[in-house]
Amino acid sequence: MKLTFALFLTLMPVFSMAQLVDGKPLVTPSLHIGTTDFSKPFTVAIRFQIAPEWHLYWKNPGDAGLAPKAEWTLPEGFSVSDFQFPTPHKIATESAVDYGYDRELVLLATITPPKPPTRNFTSKNFTLKADLTWLVCRESCIPGDATLELNTASLTQKALAEANALIEQTRKKLPEPLANATLTLESATATQKDGKALLTLRFSGDNAKKITDFFPEELSGFIINHTSIRVTNGTVTMTLTPSSKDSKLTEVKGLVVIGEKGYELSATVKSVEMGGGLLNQEFKTGGGESLSIWLALLFAFIGGVILNVMPCVLPVISLKVMGFVEQAGSGASKSIQHGLMFTLGVLLSFWALALVAVLLQQAGEQIGWGFQFQSPAFVVVMSVVMFVFGLNLVGVFEVSAP
Repeated sequence: MKLTFALFLTLMPVFSMAQLVDGKPLVTPSLHIGTTDFSKPFTVAIRFQIAPEWHLYWKNPGDAGLAPKAEWTLPEGFSVSDFQFPTPHKIATESAVDYGYDRELVLLATITPPKPPTRNFTSKNFTLKADLTWLVCRESCIPGDATLELNTASLTQKALAEANALIEQTRKKLPEPLANATLTLESATATQKDGKALLTLRFSGDNAKKITDFFPEELSGFIINHTSIRVTNGTVTMTLTPSSKDSKLTEVKGLVVIGEKGYELSATVKSVEMGGGLLNQEFKTGGGESLSIWLALLFAFIGGVILNVMPCVLPVISLKVMGFVEQAGSGASKSIQHGLMFTLGVLLSFWALALVAVLLQQAGEQIGWGFQFQSPAFVVVMSVVMFVFGLNLVGVFEVSAP
Protein backbone atom coordinates (compact mmCIF):
# COMPACT_ATOMS: atom_id res chain seq x y z
CA MET A 1 0.00 0.00 0.00
CA LYS A 2 2.83 2.40 0.91
CA LEU A 3 4.59 1.57 -2.36
CA THR A 4 1.45 2.29 -4.41
CA PHE A 5 0.88 5.61 -2.64
CA ALA A 6 4.53 6.64 -3.11
CA LEU A 7 4.30 5.84 -6.82
CA PHE A 8 1.11 7.91 -7.08
CA LEU A 9 2.78 10.90 -5.41
CA THR A 10 5.72 10.59 -7.79
CA LEU A 11 3.58 10.62 -10.94
CA MET A 12 0.80 13.01 -9.91
CA PRO A 13 2.70 16.24 -10.73
CA VAL A 14 3.54 14.88 -14.19
CA PHE A 15 -0.11 14.25 -15.07
CA SER A 16 -1.21 17.59 -13.64
CA MET A 17 1.46 19.59 -15.44
CA ALA A 18 0.86 17.80 -18.74
CA GLN A 19 -2.91 18.28 -18.90
CA LEU A 20 -4.00 21.34 -16.93
CA VAL A 21 -2.93 24.77 -15.73
CA ASP A 22 -4.95 26.35 -12.94
CA GLY A 23 -7.48 23.57 -13.44
CA LYS A 24 -8.03 24.43 -17.12
CA PRO A 25 -6.76 22.78 -20.33
CA LEU A 26 -3.73 24.38 -21.96
CA VAL A 27 -5.38 24.13 -25.38
CA THR A 28 -9.06 23.70 -26.25
CA PRO A 29 -9.72 23.00 -29.96
CA SER A 30 -13.06 23.14 -31.78
CA LEU A 31 -14.27 22.59 -35.37
CA HIS A 32 -16.59 25.03 -37.19
CA ILE A 33 -18.48 25.11 -40.52
CA GLY A 34 -20.38 28.16 -41.77
CA THR A 35 -22.47 26.68 -44.60
CA THR A 36 -24.92 23.91 -45.46
CA ASP A 37 -24.19 24.05 -49.20
CA PHE A 38 -21.71 21.23 -49.71
CA SER A 39 -22.05 20.99 -53.49
CA LYS A 40 -19.11 23.38 -53.91
CA PRO A 41 -15.85 24.07 -52.01
CA PHE A 42 -16.44 25.36 -48.48
CA THR A 43 -14.29 26.65 -45.62
CA VAL A 44 -13.82 24.98 -42.25
CA ALA A 45 -12.20 26.59 -39.23
CA ILE A 46 -10.32 24.95 -36.38
CA ARG A 47 -10.13 27.20 -33.35
CA PHE A 48 -7.49 26.70 -30.66
CA GLN A 49 -8.14 28.51 -27.38
CA ILE A 50 -4.79 28.81 -25.58
CA ALA A 51 -4.16 29.24 -21.86
CA PRO A 52 -2.58 32.58 -20.80
CA GLU A 53 1.22 32.81 -21.19
CA TRP A 54 1.31 29.74 -23.46
CA HIS A 55 1.60 29.79 -27.25
CA LEU A 56 1.19 27.70 -30.40
CA TYR A 57 3.34 27.93 -33.54
CA TRP A 58 3.22 29.21 -37.12
CA LYS A 59 3.90 26.86 -40.08
CA ASN A 60 7.58 27.78 -39.70
CA PRO A 61 7.92 27.70 -35.90
CA GLY A 62 11.38 29.31 -35.95
CA ASP A 63 14.32 27.99 -33.94
CA ALA A 64 12.13 25.52 -32.01
CA GLY A 65 8.59 24.18 -31.91
CA LEU A 66 6.12 22.41 -34.19
CA ALA A 67 3.14 23.75 -36.11
CA PRO A 68 -0.34 22.28 -35.50
CA LYS A 69 -1.25 19.47 -37.90
CA ALA A 70 -4.43 17.64 -38.84
CA GLU A 71 -5.18 14.24 -40.32
CA TRP A 72 -8.62 14.43 -41.92
CA THR A 73 -11.23 11.71 -42.39
CA LEU A 74 -13.67 12.88 -45.08
CA PRO A 75 -16.48 11.39 -47.17
CA GLU A 76 -15.41 9.50 -50.27
CA GLY A 77 -14.04 11.76 -52.99
CA PHE A 78 -13.60 14.84 -50.79
CA SER A 79 -10.24 16.62 -50.55
CA VAL A 80 -8.87 19.24 -48.16
CA SER A 81 -6.30 22.01 -48.61
CA ASP A 82 -3.38 22.88 -46.37
CA PHE A 83 -4.09 25.17 -43.44
CA GLN A 84 -4.14 28.93 -43.96
CA PHE A 85 -2.23 30.52 -41.09
CA PRO A 86 -2.90 34.07 -39.84
CA THR A 87 0.07 36.41 -39.56
CA PRO A 88 1.97 35.33 -36.41
CA HIS A 89 3.98 37.46 -34.02
CA LYS A 90 7.63 37.06 -33.09
CA ILE A 91 8.50 35.29 -29.83
CA ALA A 92 12.08 36.32 -29.12
CA THR A 93 14.56 35.41 -26.38
CA GLU A 94 18.27 36.15 -26.09
CA SER A 95 19.25 33.01 -28.00
CA ALA A 96 16.25 32.07 -30.16
CA VAL A 97 13.39 33.45 -32.24
CA ASP A 98 10.08 31.67 -32.77
CA TYR A 99 6.85 32.62 -34.55
CA GLY A 100 3.49 31.88 -32.99
CA TYR A 101 0.19 32.86 -31.42
CA ASP A 102 -1.07 33.69 -27.93
CA ARG A 103 -4.56 33.25 -26.48
CA GLU A 104 -6.20 32.07 -29.72
CA LEU A 105 -5.33 30.59 -33.10
CA VAL A 106 -7.86 29.94 -35.87
CA LEU A 107 -6.75 27.91 -38.89
CA LEU A 108 -8.78 27.81 -42.10
CA ALA A 109 -8.90 25.02 -44.67
CA THR A 110 -10.93 24.53 -47.85
CA ILE A 111 -12.77 21.25 -48.39
CA THR A 112 -13.66 20.38 -51.98
CA PRO A 113 -16.45 17.89 -52.78
CA PRO A 114 -16.11 15.40 -55.64
CA LYS A 115 -17.29 16.13 -59.16
CA PRO A 116 -19.63 14.51 -59.93
CA PRO A 117 -20.79 13.65 -56.37
CA THR A 118 -20.35 10.02 -55.33
CA ARG A 119 -23.48 7.91 -55.24
CA ASN A 120 -23.25 7.22 -51.50
CA PHE A 121 -22.88 10.87 -50.56
CA THR A 122 -25.80 12.58 -48.81
CA SER A 123 -25.10 16.30 -49.00
CA LYS A 124 -27.00 17.23 -45.84
CA ASN A 125 -25.77 14.50 -43.53
CA PHE A 126 -22.13 13.47 -43.27
CA THR A 127 -19.33 13.65 -40.71
CA LEU A 128 -16.02 15.48 -40.81
CA LYS A 129 -13.25 14.19 -38.57
CA ALA A 130 -9.91 15.83 -37.77
CA ASP A 131 -7.15 14.20 -35.71
CA LEU A 132 -5.11 17.13 -34.39
CA THR A 133 -1.61 17.33 -32.95
CA TRP A 134 0.17 20.41 -31.62
CA LEU A 135 2.96 21.61 -29.37
CA VAL A 136 2.09 24.23 -26.76
CA CYS A 137 4.96 26.04 -25.05
CA ARG A 138 5.82 28.51 -22.34
CA GLU A 139 9.19 27.95 -20.65
CA SER A 140 8.76 24.26 -21.48
CA CYS A 141 6.76 22.53 -24.20
CA ILE A 142 4.01 19.92 -23.99
CA PRO A 143 2.64 17.96 -26.98
CA GLY A 144 -1.12 17.74 -27.30
CA ASP A 145 -3.65 15.94 -29.45
CA ALA A 146 -7.40 15.73 -29.92
CA THR A 147 -9.96 14.23 -32.27
CA LEU A 148 -12.74 16.54 -33.47
CA GLU A 149 -15.90 15.32 -35.20
CA LEU A 150 -18.74 17.35 -36.65
CA ASN A 151 -21.91 15.95 -38.21
CA THR A 152 -23.45 18.38 -40.68
CA ALA A 153 -26.98 17.33 -39.69
CA SER A 154 -26.39 18.80 -36.22
CA LEU A 155 -25.60 22.32 -37.47
CA THR A 156 -27.95 24.96 -36.07
CA GLN A 157 -28.53 28.47 -37.36
CA LYS A 158 -26.73 29.86 -34.31
CA ALA A 159 -23.71 27.60 -34.91
CA LEU A 160 -23.63 28.57 -38.59
CA ALA A 161 -23.76 32.29 -37.77
CA GLU A 162 -21.00 32.00 -35.16
CA ALA A 163 -18.84 29.98 -37.56
CA ASN A 164 -19.29 32.52 -40.36
CA ALA A 165 -18.33 35.36 -38.04
CA LEU A 166 -15.25 33.44 -36.88
CA ILE A 167 -14.19 32.64 -40.46
CA GLU A 168 -14.65 36.23 -41.67
CA GLN A 169 -12.75 37.59 -38.68
CA THR A 170 -9.89 35.16 -39.35
CA ARG A 171 -9.73 36.02 -43.06
CA LYS A 172 -8.95 39.61 -42.10
CA LYS A 173 -5.87 38.34 -40.25
CA LEU A 174 -4.54 36.27 -43.15
CA PRO A 175 -1.50 37.55 -45.05
CA GLU A 176 -2.22 39.56 -48.19
CA PRO A 177 -0.42 39.66 -51.56
CA LEU A 178 2.73 41.77 -51.55
CA ALA A 179 1.23 44.14 -54.13
CA ASN A 180 -1.37 45.25 -51.55
CA ALA A 181 1.44 46.74 -49.44
CA THR A 182 2.56 49.17 -52.17
CA LEU A 183 5.89 47.35 -52.21
CA THR A 184 8.13 46.09 -55.00
CA LEU A 185 10.90 43.56 -54.53
CA GLU A 186 13.87 45.04 -56.37
CA SER A 187 16.28 42.15 -55.80
CA ALA A 188 16.81 38.91 -53.89
CA THR A 189 20.48 37.97 -53.82
CA ALA A 190 22.64 35.55 -51.86
CA THR A 191 26.38 35.58 -51.32
CA GLN A 192 28.46 32.97 -49.55
CA LYS A 193 31.33 33.26 -47.15
CA ASP A 194 32.88 30.89 -44.62
CA GLY A 195 30.35 28.17 -45.37
CA LYS A 196 27.30 30.38 -44.82
CA ALA A 197 24.96 32.38 -47.04
CA LEU A 198 23.91 35.99 -46.61
CA LEU A 199 20.46 36.50 -48.13
CA THR A 200 19.54 40.10 -48.97
CA LEU A 201 16.07 41.31 -50.00
CA ARG A 202 15.78 44.90 -51.24
CA PHE A 203 12.36 46.57 -51.49
CA SER A 204 11.14 49.84 -52.96
CA GLY A 205 7.81 51.64 -52.83
CA ASP A 206 5.85 53.93 -50.55
CA ASN A 207 5.97 51.51 -47.60
CA ALA A 208 9.49 50.13 -48.04
CA LYS A 209 10.85 52.02 -45.05
CA LYS A 210 7.83 50.95 -42.96
CA ILE A 211 8.81 47.25 -43.08
CA THR A 212 9.27 46.14 -39.48
CA ASP A 213 10.18 42.47 -39.87
CA PHE A 214 10.41 39.43 -42.12
CA PHE A 215 9.15 35.95 -41.19
CA PRO A 216 10.73 33.38 -43.55
CA GLU A 217 9.17 30.07 -44.44
CA GLU A 218 11.37 27.01 -44.12
CA LEU A 219 14.10 26.74 -46.76
CA SER A 220 14.81 23.24 -48.04
CA GLY A 221 18.49 22.42 -47.56
CA PHE A 222 19.22 25.39 -45.28
CA ILE A 223 18.99 26.23 -41.59
CA ILE A 224 17.82 29.79 -41.00
CA ASN A 225 19.52 31.81 -38.29
CA HIS A 226 16.36 33.60 -37.16
CA THR A 227 18.21 35.82 -34.69
CA SER A 228 20.25 37.22 -37.60
CA ILE A 229 17.25 38.72 -39.44
CA ARG A 230 17.64 42.49 -39.76
CA VAL A 231 15.47 45.15 -41.44
CA THR A 232 17.03 48.50 -42.36
CA ASN A 233 15.43 51.10 -44.64
CA GLY A 234 13.58 48.58 -46.78
CA THR A 235 16.38 46.00 -46.88
CA VAL A 236 16.08 42.60 -45.19
CA THR A 237 19.16 40.47 -44.45
CA MET A 238 19.56 37.06 -42.84
CA THR A 239 22.19 34.35 -42.46
CA LEU A 240 21.64 30.77 -43.66
CA THR A 241 23.64 27.61 -42.99
CA PRO A 242 23.53 24.80 -45.58
CA SER A 243 22.56 21.38 -44.26
CA SER A 244 24.72 19.62 -46.86
CA LYS A 245 27.32 20.40 -49.52
CA ASP A 246 24.64 19.91 -52.19
CA SER A 247 22.25 22.54 -50.79
CA LYS A 248 20.93 24.90 -53.47
CA LEU A 249 19.31 28.25 -52.77
CA THR A 250 16.94 29.17 -55.59
CA GLU A 251 13.77 30.51 -53.96
CA VAL A 252 12.70 32.27 -50.78
CA LYS A 253 9.19 32.56 -49.32
CA GLY A 254 7.94 34.37 -46.27
CA LEU A 255 5.95 37.26 -44.83
CA VAL A 256 6.98 40.89 -45.13
CA VAL A 257 5.63 42.48 -41.94
CA ILE A 258 4.40 46.06 -41.68
CA GLY A 259 3.03 46.71 -38.22
CA GLU A 260 0.87 43.69 -37.41
CA LYS A 261 0.02 42.87 -41.04
CA GLY A 262 1.85 40.28 -43.12
CA TYR A 263 2.32 40.30 -46.91
CA GLU A 264 3.26 37.17 -48.83
CA LEU A 265 6.59 37.08 -50.65
CA SER A 266 7.73 34.44 -53.12
CA ALA A 267 10.91 35.29 -55.00
CA THR A 268 13.63 33.69 -57.08
CA VAL A 269 17.05 34.18 -55.55
CA LYS A 270 19.85 35.50 -57.75
CA SER A 271 23.13 34.12 -56.46
CA VAL A 272 26.32 36.14 -56.69
CA GLU A 273 29.66 34.42 -57.22
CA MET A 274 31.80 34.64 -54.11
CA GLY A 275 34.33 32.32 -52.56
CA GLY A 276 34.60 29.99 -55.54
CA GLY A 277 31.03 28.98 -56.37
CA LEU A 278 27.43 29.91 -57.12
CA LEU A 279 24.88 29.20 -54.41
CA ASN A 280 22.31 27.91 -56.87
CA GLN A 281 24.84 25.51 -58.36
CA GLU A 282 26.74 24.10 -55.40
CA PHE A 283 27.12 25.45 -51.90
CA LYS A 284 30.59 24.79 -50.54
CA THR A 285 30.62 24.13 -46.81
CA GLY A 286 33.41 25.05 -44.48
CA GLY A 287 35.84 26.17 -47.16
CA GLY A 288 38.24 23.27 -46.48
CA GLU A 289 38.76 19.54 -46.84
CA SER A 290 36.30 17.16 -45.23
CA LEU A 291 37.23 15.43 -41.99
CA SER A 292 38.85 12.02 -42.56
CA ILE A 293 37.37 8.96 -40.87
CA TRP A 294 40.59 8.36 -38.89
CA LEU A 295 40.68 11.91 -37.56
CA ALA A 296 36.98 11.66 -36.68
CA LEU A 297 37.65 8.42 -34.76
CA LEU A 298 40.56 10.08 -32.93
CA PHE A 299 38.35 12.99 -31.87
CA ALA A 300 35.64 10.53 -30.79
CA PHE A 301 38.19 8.64 -28.65
CA ILE A 302 39.44 11.87 -27.05
CA GLY A 303 35.83 12.87 -26.36
CA GLY A 304 35.18 9.51 -24.71
CA VAL A 305 38.23 9.90 -22.46
CA ILE A 306 37.07 13.39 -21.44
CA LEU A 307 33.59 12.06 -20.62
CA ASN A 308 35.13 9.56 -18.19
CA VAL A 309 36.15 12.39 -15.85
CA MET A 310 32.70 14.00 -15.81
CA PRO A 311 31.07 14.04 -12.32
CA CYS A 312 28.09 11.93 -13.42
CA VAL A 313 30.42 9.18 -14.65
CA LEU A 314 32.71 8.96 -11.60
CA PRO A 315 30.36 6.68 -9.54
CA VAL A 316 30.19 4.27 -12.47
CA ILE A 317 33.99 4.14 -12.69
CA SER A 318 34.20 2.97 -9.07
CA LEU A 319 31.72 0.19 -9.85
CA LYS A 320 33.78 -0.88 -12.86
CA VAL A 321 36.97 -0.90 -10.76
CA MET A 322 35.25 -3.20 -8.26
CA GLY A 323 34.25 -5.41 -11.17
CA PHE A 324 37.86 -5.57 -12.35
CA VAL A 325 38.97 -6.56 -8.85
CA GLU A 326 36.40 -9.36 -8.72
CA GLN A 327 37.58 -10.65 -12.10
CA ALA A 328 41.26 -10.55 -11.12
CA GLY A 329 41.22 -14.24 -10.32
CA SER A 330 39.52 -15.21 -13.57
CA GLY A 331 41.38 -16.26 -16.66
CA ALA A 332 42.39 -13.86 -19.43
CA SER A 333 39.77 -15.26 -21.80
CA LYS A 334 37.00 -14.55 -19.28
CA SER A 335 38.15 -10.93 -18.86
CA ILE A 336 38.35 -10.44 -22.63
CA GLN A 337 34.86 -11.92 -23.04
CA HIS A 338 33.43 -9.55 -20.41
CA GLY A 339 35.16 -6.57 -22.02
CA LEU A 340 33.88 -7.41 -25.49
CA MET A 341 30.32 -7.94 -24.26
CA PHE A 342 30.42 -4.64 -22.34
CA THR A 343 31.70 -2.78 -25.42
CA LEU A 344 29.16 -4.46 -27.68
CA GLY A 345 26.33 -3.55 -25.31
CA VAL A 346 27.34 0.12 -25.27
CA LEU A 347 27.71 0.27 -29.07
CA LEU A 348 24.41 -1.48 -29.76
CA SER A 349 22.57 0.80 -27.32
CA PHE A 350 23.84 3.98 -28.96
CA TRP A 351 23.37 2.61 -32.47
CA ALA A 352 19.75 1.86 -31.58
CA LEU A 353 19.24 5.39 -30.22
CA ALA A 354 20.85 6.91 -33.33
CA LEU A 355 18.71 4.72 -35.61
CA VAL A 356 15.50 5.83 -33.89
CA ALA A 357 16.50 9.51 -34.21
CA VAL A 358 17.40 9.13 -37.89
CA LEU A 359 14.18 7.27 -38.73
CA LEU A 360 12.04 9.89 -36.99
CA GLN A 361 13.85 12.74 -38.76
CA GLN A 362 13.53 10.96 -42.13
CA ALA A 363 9.80 10.68 -41.44
CA GLY A 364 9.65 14.46 -41.13
CA GLU A 365 9.89 14.90 -37.37
CA GLN A 366 11.94 17.95 -36.35
CA ILE A 367 13.39 16.42 -33.24
CA GLY A 368 16.61 15.42 -31.57
CA TRP A 369 17.49 13.77 -28.29
CA GLY A 370 15.98 15.63 -25.36
CA PHE A 371 12.75 16.41 -27.25
CA GLN A 372 11.17 13.19 -25.94
CA PHE A 373 11.18 14.65 -22.43
CA GLN A 374 8.48 17.07 -23.61
CA SER A 375 6.13 14.09 -24.03
CA PRO A 376 4.04 13.43 -20.89
CA ALA A 377 3.89 9.69 -21.64
CA PHE A 378 7.68 9.46 -21.91
CA VAL A 379 8.14 11.44 -18.68
CA VAL A 380 5.71 9.12 -16.88
CA VAL A 381 7.60 6.02 -18.07
CA MET A 382 10.96 7.51 -17.06
CA SER A 383 9.53 8.50 -13.66
CA VAL A 384 8.45 4.90 -13.07
CA VAL A 385 11.87 3.58 -14.15
CA MET A 386 13.74 5.99 -11.86
CA PHE A 387 11.37 5.20 -8.99
CA VAL A 388 12.02 1.47 -9.42
CA PHE A 389 15.78 2.13 -9.56
CA GLY A 390 15.47 4.07 -6.30
CA LEU A 391 13.67 1.18 -4.62
CA ASN A 392 16.45 -1.13 -5.75
CA LEU A 393 19.15 1.17 -4.37
CA VAL A 394 17.51 1.38 -0.92
CA GLY A 395 17.23 -2.41 -0.75
CA VAL A 396 13.50 -2.96 -1.29
CA PHE A 397 14.41 -5.67 -3.82
CA GLU A 398 17.52 -7.02 -5.50
CA VAL A 399 18.19 -7.98 -9.10
CA SER A 400 20.81 -10.70 -9.45
CA ALA A 401 22.97 -10.87 -12.55
CA PRO A 402 22.75 -14.17 -14.46
